[in-house]
Amino acid sequence: MSNMPRGKDRSRSEWEKLKELSFSDKLSYMWEYYSYYIIGVAVAIVVTISLATTCGRGTGIDLSIVWNATFASQDELDALSDAIRDEIFGEDSDKTVLTYLFFTLSDDPQTTLQNSSRIMAMLAAEMIDIFVFDSETFYIYRESLLPMDSIIKSIEEANPAVYERIKDELQLGEHISGIRLNDSPLLERLDFPLYDEVYLAVAMSTRNIDYVTEAIIALFE
Repeated sequence: MSNMPRGKDRSRSEWEKLKELSFSDKLSYMWEYYSYYIIGVAVAIVVTISLATTCGRGTGIDLSIVWNATFASQDELDALSDAIRDEIFGEDSDKTVLTYLFFTLSDDPQTTLQNSSRIMAMLAAEMIDIFVFDSETFYIYRESLLPMDSIIKSIEEANPAVYERIKDELQLGEHISGIRLNDSPLLERLDFPLYDEVYLAVAMSTRNIDYVTEAIIALFE
C-alpha cells in the first residue's frame, strides 16, 4: 500500500506527456510501442463482449459497480458491496452486488491498456451499472456515462431529503461529471479509505436504473 501512490505519480507523469500530444501523435505513439499488445487486447475485447452478451445478467449479478479510483483493497470494496446490498435489499436478501477494482493509470503501460480495455468491454456488454472514478480517468470513459441530470432527477423524486444532500456534491463539467463520494455517510461509517477526490457516475448501458438510484440513496442516507 505505501509504495502505490509513488507508482501512481509516475504513471500520471506519463499520461501528462501523452496529453500534450495531438490525437494523431498519440495514436502513432501507442501503435509504435504497443501494436502487438493492442491487437491482442482487441481480440480479447471481442471475445469478452461476445461472452458477456451471451451470459448477460444470467450471471445472477443484480448491481455491478466498477471502482476505478484510489487504492482501496478488494476486501474493502467487498465490504462496501455487502453494505450497499444490505441497505437496498436487506441483510437476508439473496440479491448480489459486486464491486470490481481496476486501475487505469498504472506503472505498466500494458496494464493500463489492459484495464482500460476490460472496462470498455464491460461497458459495451452492459455489465456495469455504477462507475466510480477520479479526475485523472474521467475523460477516458465519459462518452459511456449517462448525463447526471437524469440521475439527480430520479433521486429527487425517490428521496427529496437525500437529494438535498447530494445536490451539493454534484460536479458537472467537461473534465468531471458525477457525484462526489468523499463525504458519503456510508463510506464514513465503513471508515472506507479515500486518498483522492472520487466521483460516482452511471453507465449509459445500465438496465438497472432503479437499483442504481437506491444505491446512491443508500450511500448518502
